[in-house]
Order: sequence, then structure tokens, then C-alpha cells
Amino acid sequence: MLPHIVAGLPSALHVTALSDQSVFVKSAVVGVTREALIAAALTALMILLFLGSWRATLIIAVSIPLAVLTSLIALSALGIAIVVITDTKLNNAIAFPGGGTLTAANAAYVHFTNYEVNAHYSLTSALTLGAAYTFTDGKFDNAGNAASPKWNQLSLLSDYALSNRTDVYAVANWSHLSGGLNSAAPGNSSLTAFEGASSYVGGIAATKNQVVVGAGLRTRF
Repeated sequence: MLPHIVAGLPSALHVTALSDQSVFVKSAVVGVTREALIAAALTALMILLFLGSWRATLIIAVSIPLAVLTSLIALSALGIAIVVITDTKLNNAIAFPGGGTLTAANAAYVHFTNYEVNAHYSLTSALTLGAAYTFTDGKFDNAGNAASPKWNQLSLLSDYALSNRTDVYAVANWSHLSGGLNSAAPGNSSLTAFEGASSYVGGIAATKNQVVVGAGLRTRF
């Protein structure tokens, strides 16, 4: 994808790739594929040993990879992503972003685990609709505060291409915070990032729920 992006940039702009995360993704895909093949082979072997039927063994050996491949093709055709999981751990953290602002962490242990399911579908060549659900499980602990915040976030997106380089979009985001601060030492300021629902666009809300709606015009140069 990067070569296509660079091709549309001005010739005076030089782009250098500092890191390539796709290497790790490709390695993970190879690992999952290898384990799936091993599982299919072991299952077929067990059926052969217990039933003694080559026909049943062949059916199982073929049906498992075929079912996985068919599911992946269907998900790709519908634009549905398999669950995306990210895990972030920080030791002796100084600060971290929350709601578009920087919150002091004061040498804390911070742990965020995100689980996301997203999908998009092109109704026409110009109109695309998308939706995503994200659950974030957080843990925060230092000498003054402790928190176990959990965020539920639902996002809806529509995008309409006016041309190859220009499109208009509308987005709606709902966020709910549960948990928050477990304890705070006397005289210690509370962590505002864990007091209300938040999103990067909407900032930190005064309540546990937040709804953000936005629209924009985007042009690629």
C-alpha cells in the first residue's frame, strides 16, 4: 500500500519507511496456517486409527481446511475483519493520552487490552458503509491511584467518493466507561482520563456515556 500512497505525493516529498509491522503479521499468518494444517492432519490420523476408514479420513482431512478457506474468502468478500486484539503494557509510565489530552501517570503500571470487530461494505463504487465495536480493558496502578477502567465503543461510518482524490464522510461514535478509579490516596489528584467516557475526537465527557457525531471533506494531494 505504501508505494501507491507515495506515488500520489509530490515528487519533492521523500518518504522513508522506518519499520514494517507487516513482517510480524505475515509471520503470525504463517504460524496460524501451520497450526491449522497440523490440527487437520492429527484429526484425520485419529479418525483413521479409531474408525479404520480411509474415506472418512479423507473427508475430514479435506473439509477442515476447505471450511477455513471458505470462511476467509467470505469474510474478505464482505469486508469483515476477524477480531483484532492489541495488548499494550507500560512500566514506569510518565504520561499517556486520554481524550485528546495528556494525563500524568507518575511512574505507573499501565495495561490496555483492546478487542475489536469491524466490517465495511461497499454499496456502490462510491458509497461505503462501515461499523466497528471495540472493548478496552484497562488497568492502572501507582503509589497514589488505582483504576480498572473498561470502555465499550461503537462506531459507524459512511463515506462517499466525489472523485478519485476527494470524498465526504460522516462518523458517529458512542462510548461508555465502566469501572474507573478504584482508589486514590488522600491529597492525590484523580485521573481525569478515568472519570468519564472519552474518545480522541470528543475529549473526556462529564458522564460515563459519550456520543460524538462528525462529518468532513477530505482531499488527497
